Amino acid sequence: MKAAAVNPSERGVALLLALLLVAVLSAVAVLALDDVKRLERLEVNAEHTQQARWLAEGAFAYAQARRSDLLRVSDDTGAAAFANGPIELSFPIETGGLFVTVRDGQSCFSLNSLVEGAGDIWQVRPSAARQMMALLESQDVAAQDAERLVNATRDWLTGGGGFAARLAGDVPYEVRRPAYGVGAEPFAEVSEWRAVVGVDARTYQRLRPLLCARPKAGVSPININALAATDGSLLVGLSEGGLNETLARRILANRPSSGFASPADLWSDPLLTGLPVPAEAVAETVTRSEHFEVQVRVRHHDTEVFYSGWVMDSAEGLVLTALRWTEPE
Repeated sequence: MKAAAVNPSERGVALLLALLLVAVLSAVAVLALDDVKRLERLEVNAEHTQQARWLAEGAFAYAQARRSDLLRVSDDTGAAAFANGPIELSFPIETGGLFVTVRDGQSCFSLNSLVEGAGDIWQVRPSAARQMMALLESQDVAAQDAERLVNATRDWLTGGGGFAARLAGDVPYEVRRPAYGVGAEPFAEVSEWRAVVGVDARTYQRLRPLLCARPKAGVSPININALAATDGSLLVGLSEGGLNETLARRILANRPSSGFASPADLWSDPLLTGLPVPAEAVAETVTRSEHFEVQVRVRHHDTEVFYSGWVMDSAEGLVLTALRWTEPE
């Protein structure tokens, strides 16, 4: 039987279809290969990230074990070395390095000291509100603006800027884009303060070196031995404006090299005679810190991991009170 003749045009169509199929299969193969390589990279990155976290936890464990060396605390006078700035340590490793920074957590005004309470119930501490007012004014914030900032911060912490503000027709957060609500809880870190209405970039940059957000709300004593000579504004705030900046700096500059032995050594200074220093200022002054902010940065291969948090110095050593796996600002 004679085979049927094949039309040359049909052969061309079949060839084109075959070439198209090869092209499609090649594209699928390339995509599959890319997916495999991507998965391999993700797996390597995940492995490096996990290893970096282990290294960060190891660095923190080192800080806990070397508490006395790291904090350089004198058991005789209670004086600390943080008046010269944070303590920084670095440890080279084969794949990068470990970098540890320890800052005194009681040489700043804690935003969370504005309130006290627990759970969903927070109430304002009037003395802390007055202290924050004085601190803001010492940084050239106008009295009216300082009052608005203190009230806005208070409302953010207590939730007073939420439902209560809507009843009053004040909805500064809901009209923003994107809209958001108040925190109604203590700040996790100082950078959250930027979300409070009235806190612009200029005000934030000016106040940031003086502020912190300790994990616990309520009274947050300031360590007068950890203050730098230029931190006089913190004493101005603590005294609710009873001291001026020049006098506060002069007192800190005259501080004994071993530090004040007790808060009374500062507040009994003859320079303060006759000045209106509130009782809260004396009660909220200490000569030794218990709270510290620790930041660990790990560079491992191409991966960087940040481990930051707060620790409390206790009889058991450094106890972790707050932890964040976030990059510090």
